[in-house]
Amino acid sequence: MRLPRQREAEVTPLHADAVRALIDAAAPRFRALYLLAASSGLRQGELFGLEVDCVDFLRREVTVRQQLIAPDDGEPYLGEPKTHESYRTVPLTKAVVDALAAHLEQFPADGVKIEDRTDPRKLHHRTARLLFLNQRREVGRRGAWSQVWGRSRRIANKALAATYDKAHAAWVRNGRTEGREPARVEVPDGASLHGMRHFYASLLIKHRENVKTVQKRLGHAKPSITLDTYTHLWPDEEDTTRAAVEAVLGDVPPLCPAKSA
Repeated sequence: MRLPRQREAEVTPLHADAVRALIDAAAPRFRALYLLAASSGLRQGELFGLEVDCVDFLRREVTVRQQLIAPDDGEPYLGEPKTHESYRTVPLTKAVVDALAAHLEQFPADGVKIEDRTDPRKLHHRTARLLFLNQRREVGRRGAWSQVWGRSRRIANKALAATYDKAHAAWVRNGRTEGREPARVEVPDGASLHGMRHFYASLLIKHRENVKTVQKRLGHAKPSITLDTYTHLWPDEEDTTRAAVEAVLGDVPPLCPAKSA
């Protein structure tokens, strides 16, 4: 007998204030990375695999054609995106494009030697002008990145706590009469850069984008993956079924009571 599939925990996107706090808390070298992650939904490997020519500054879009793969027991390399649908182009806002331009001015992408496995038939080493490198201008590794993220999270939560304390104190001084009690916002334990991807998806859903659009932007292999992950975030629509039936069959006369024999 097949056991029932275990239900996965529902995704809880980061609060917008938490995302802003993380961007503010990021080291200058990674501030544009955080903003891009929250504004495009790219996966972590896709972000670190971006080269300068992946960004079209005039059309304001970013193209995903590869990802950085960093195995625990080997050297990082450039590989194919996760799925066929992960090859995609994502539109960007002016603020993101400006941030990327400023990033390149401060941290020029001079190039780094790396193995390219994007074509399994033509493995080779080349110089890649990657947008985001570590402080030593090297390709980052997973362990080191977790420390970078952890530092950003701690700074962000400290700033969020200070903001809450200030707002709560003002609310108390005003006799708890002006608006609702301020809510605590934080970057939760276990949150990672992938949380920016969930945040981006939640923005699209909140602004009434359909499943196909969200799937396309995120690079999911199938719409069912998008629905399985985010269906609880789509707002409930007003029940229009009654009106739909009324529009088609509303003029049908009521049945007359049967006449007695």
